Amino acid sequence: MDISGKYCCTLSDLEEFKKEIVKCEGKTVQEVMHLSHNHPLSVDKIDQVAKKRLDTLKLEIETLHQIKLSGCVRLWGIREDNIFHILWLDRFHEVYKAARKH
Repeated sequence: MDISGKYCCTLSDLEEFKKEIVKCEGKTVQEVMHLSHNHPLSVDKIDQVAKKRLDTLKLEIETLHQIKLSGCVRLWGIREDNIFHILWLDRFHEVYKAARKH
């Protein structure tokens, strides 16, 4: 977990969303990723602050994965086989701002 920066994530942050996180228990990462609003995203599409943070952390990755916790809150991480490594907590859906459909 990245415990610094704009999208930092700590254990106390995760405790706040425990109810949503527990819903993923017993599921494979693949099953969780098939739920609504959970998907991989190319690092090319994330905001500049997040890209710079990846550089600072020396993470040379091409894809991040997001899991919707509630409303606009997203958990971002790196998927390694059936393990989801939590990286960031994005409280305002800013790591990736999807274009509005309307």
